[in-house]
Parts: sequence; structure tokens; C-alpha cells
Amino acid sequence: MFKKKELLKVKSIVVDPETMRDLKTAEEFCNRGMAYYARKKLDLAEKDLITAVTMNGEMVDAFYALGMVYKSAAKNEEAVRAFETVLELLGQGVVKNANR
Repeated sequence: MFKKKELLKVKSIVVDPETMRDLKTAEEFCNRGMAYYARKKLDLAEKDLITAVTMNGEMVDAFYALGMVYKSAAKNEEAVRAFETVLELLGQGVVKNANR
């Protein structure tokens, strides 16, 4: 009755944040911050993600990741502020596909 859905397999790329140097863009700082977060290096993740949102105040992914870092570090007030910023940016239409 229903056709079987085709599954796409995505191969993850291992990113070592220690090898990411000479960062210049908000996206690069965000990527390294998320890599540090994945390794539970919360202080380093926080530093990079703050740099990313300072460089680009409309970077929803960086604010969301920063909220996750704060949540993991039990910095609840900071986490709430970061997540509120995500919601504000989404409400402003900064992200074209907000359903992702």
C-alpha cells in the first residue's frame, strides 16, 4: 500500500577542533565551538560561540549551540537568554526554513 521510503545515509566527518586554526568567519568559530561542545569542552565551546554571535548577531545556529553549552554547564539564565534570542530571530524571519 505504501511505498518504502528511501533512506539517505550521511557520513559524519570527524572534526578535531584543535586542528582548526586561523579562524576568520563567524561560521568557522561556530563550527569549532560545536566541535568543542561535542567533546564536552564547554569553556572552549562557549568562547568560540560567543565570538561567532558577536561577529554575526543573526546566526541562529550559534545562539542555539550557545544555549546548549550554557544548559550543559548549568548556566540556566544564560541558556534561557540564548534560546530566547533564537526564537526572536526565527520570529523575524532570519531563517528562511524555520522548520528544520
